[in-house]
Amino acid sequence: MTAASGLNGESLTAASSLIEAVRQSIGAVPVLAGGAAVRDEQSAQRLGADAWAGDAREVGPIISAITSTRGQKR
Repeated sequence: MTAASGLNGESLTAASSLIEAVRQSIGAVPVLAGGAAVRDEQSAQRLGADAWAGDAREVGPIISAITSTRGQKR
């Protein structure tokens, strides 16, 4: 699992580049995006992420859901 956070428009460009680099170097790893500049699921998907978290409290349940559907729950 990789997570990227964007606080402003400038950091969104970096987050998108990070996600692309992760995909190229690691492959099929789940990517979660969030932060003040990532407003919703569609914004996260535009960055290349698999999922979106509105705040830190949502991260745990999202990770559990992603890993359980991919058969990676530990």
